[in-house]
Amino acid sequence: PDIGHVIDKENMKLIPGKGFWSPRVPTSILHLPKSNTKLGDNGEKLLRVKPYPDADNPTGTKWLSGAQLEELSFAKSRKWVEAGSGNLGKVYVEVLRCDNLPKLDLTTSDPFVALVFEDVILVTDVIKEELFPMWMPWTQRAFAFNVAHPSSRLYLGVFDCDKNSLQDHDLAGQQEQGSGCLL
Repeated sequence: PDIGHVIDKENMKLIPGKGFWSPRVPTSILHLPKSNTKLGDNGEKLLRVKPYPDADNPTGTKWLSGAQLEELSFAKSRKWVEAGSGNLGKVYVEVLRCDNLPKLDLTTSDPFVALVFEDVILVTDVIKEELFPMWMPWTQRAFAFNVAHPSSRLYLGVFDCDKNSLQDHDLAGQQEQGSGCLL
């Protein structure tokens, strides 16, 4: 299968992929502090931005209100991963959020989404300790699949990340999208 490429849309550069067989757990979140909430200066409840703050604005995106997170999750994706061997067209997919995931670890889950289309498997970033994950526009959440056959199906699986092998992850949910919705 194709290992994919990252497209930097702002600079319109193609960055060769290193492979997306295993989900990326950003090193900045491997040891998250125990608290994922705090009170802001005005007493408003703030949530830790996961999987990590925006590198272009780390201070301003480390803690946000629920409404700010919701709004930001719908912002335009900054990087797209392009993959596949087809040349009939493209299918664009953005993974924005999941709601009410099952607790597949003791009290929570570490979700990521795997997408399978034709000869490609790609994954989002892992969001540690979250049952209502939202992928931010600076994370790996946007994918462009090159289409080889017009009736191809897109498969999505939500997994709990346990180790670095695809066989060790627990399935939280799955969805299949037929070609009628793709082309």
